[in-house]
Amino acid sequence: MIGPQPRPSNPAAAGFTVVELLVTVAVIGIVAGTAFTVSQTSWRREQANAAAESLYAWLQEVVRRPEQIGSSCTVTVNTGSLAPGAVLATVAPTTCAGESSLRLPAINQQDNYAVAVNPSTSASWVFTPRGAIALTTGTSSSSAAIEIRLSLNNNVPVRCIRVSGTLGLLSMGRNNTTGDTTTACNQWDAL
Repeated sequence: MIGPQPRPSNPAAAGFTVVELLVTVAVIGIVAGTAFTVSQTSWRREQANAAAESLYAWLQEVVRRPEQIGSSCTVTVNTGSLAPGAVLATVAPTTCAGESSLRLPAINQQDNYAVAVNPSTSASWVFTPRGAIALTTGTSSSSAAIEIRLSLNNNVPVRCIRVSGTLGLLSMGRNNTTGDTTTACNQWDAL
């Protein structure tokens, strides 16, 4: 008959070795670092999306208003590096929108938005009652297109709003390969 097994005389033999603990800590560190990088990218994407969607909704209201009020509406977009909560765009006269100015989301006060407009000479344009747009540089064309590009701290991704001259149609786009607002969006949502 086999009796009870004797207990090991060294209690440390039943635990983890230093090497096993170091490997475990290293694996946890790698997983945490990867998760942090992924979450930062997702955070920037969501902030850029929030700004683009707010601008898109605001512009949709402005596009319809000239026909309703019988006069043109001038939109001006502020470009460059803008702090959260800063004015992104304004419209005149104030009757062209429920809010005459649109502010950037103020989610994280440490990050700035990079905003650019293409063509760069057209940070301001006019929506007319007949639905076309007229650039404030004096050129007027029913086929003119204006693209507003947004990113967070010039990091991936870039989000875009395109305003076409034909009826002032709006579309949203993205470029998930760059954070450079001088680079055009390469994917556009269908209307």
